[in-house]
Amino acid sequence: MAKGIDLIIGAAAGLALIGMAGMAAGEQKDAKIPAPLAGGQQIEIDAAELSGGQAGRSINLPEGKARLINIPVEVGKVLVADPAVADVVVMSSRQIYLIGLSAGATNAFFLDDEEVELLRSEIQVQLDVAAANKSLKTLLPRADIKITAIKSHLFLTGSVRSVSVSRIAQVIASRFVAKDANVINMLMVLDDQSGKPKLPPVPTIAPVTFEKADNKPYKVKIYRAAAPSTALIGK
Repeated sequence: MAKGIDLIIGAAAGLALIGMAGMAAGEQKDAKIPAPLAGGQQIEIDAAELSGGQAGRSINLPEGKARLINIPVEVGKVLVADPAVADVVVMSSRQIYLIGLSAGATNAFFLDDEEVELLRSEIQVQLDVAAANKSLKTLLPRADIKITAIKSHLFLTGSVRSVSVSRIAQVIASRFVAKDANVINMLMVLDDQSGKPKLPPVPTIAPVTFEKADNKPYKVKIYRAAAPSTALIGK
């Protein structure tokens, strides 16, 4: 009889453990797992920031990337001034994705159900400079090149060893803009042997013969630049 009671108690304990394991698995399944973001960065808005009234944030976004905004209160409405520059995807009333669509500037307003402003964000969307610089470092590890984004243009600055490397860098950067003309190549090309900057071609020398009073000829060298130049002449 005692043995039978022990078996019943053991079975009940086993069922209880199975039930607890099922509940834990269910809770883990229902838990929200944030999607991976560019650079793994999320924007956290804390309650203290909202308590002062209208909270403001400046947000920089790479074009084609998203960041998650976590807000401690429920948001009822979101207004984006220029949806061609940035847009939002609402995951829940407290989790909102901000997506950079094209280079430019805009702002967004987060309101509650009573249309009271909770958060205002100034959004700057730029070309993905980090990805462009990473590609250059991978493909041209010895080149001293830096990429800077201004609106929809990429500027290449630094120095390279040859004209061919400069052209390759421009082709790589062009993969991150809408048009090839949006890449401005300002790279300085160095001499492959001496490491010194290559100077413009030496002006051509055209000797002209003159005659002096004693009928003895002499020559004057005239320098003509290969390309026109501008000089500031003081009066």
